[in-house]
Amino acid sequence: MSDSSPSLPTTLAECHAMITEMAAVNATLQATIDEQQATLQSMQHDLVLMKRALFGQRRERFEDPRQGMLFASAVVDQSESDDASNQDDQLDFDTSHEDEGIEPADRIL
Repeated sequence: MSDSSPSLPTTLAECHAMITEMAAVNATLQATIDEQQATLQSMQHDLVLMKRALFGQRRERFEDPRQGMLFASAVVDQSESDDASNQDDQLDFDTSHEDEGIEPADRIL
């Protein structure tokens, strides 16, 4: 029967050399494992971002507190808008400009 396994050291110096070699191989393998774990985490993070881009909610509005309003009047309190709608219902059109010689725009052009 033939034994194909490597021979074991017989002296203390050979044992120390083998332990040192195994520690170096172990450190190299651990560095490889750490590198692969970092790569895996990075790829998982990229996958989450890609899934969000493909399947996530799409909105055109970007809510940034530093962004100002385009029109200052766009920010209206709900009660003010209700009051304004009630006032619009009660408005009478002023036709006194016809008596003052002001022509409508279609006559000028």
